[in-house]
Amino acid sequence: YNEFISWMDFEGIVVLLALPEGHMTFSPFEFVLNEVGITGSLIGGVNIIKKALEFASKHNIRPIIEKYPIDDVNNALQHMDDGKARYRIVLTH
Repeated sequence: YNEFISWMDFEGIVVLLALPEGHMTFSPFEFVLNEVGITGSLIGGVNIIKKALEFASKHNIRPIIEKYPIDDVNNALQHMDDGKARYRIVLTH
């Protein structure tokens, strides 16, 4: 895990969405040096996610997104960097 932590940007946040088997080991050096945070969220197993998706489909619940064509990726990134993105940016092919 040390290699992945070293890729983090200054003040980045590592979010664990699942639990690995066994223990995670890493040096705190990268966390302290780059002020990287770590947090977690139990989003549930495969069955819970499947039920949530089925519920959303049955009730026509859709995410709120902004679409950009893949050729316009630089504008999409600038939109995000400027803090103007709302919810999710989706690149379309």
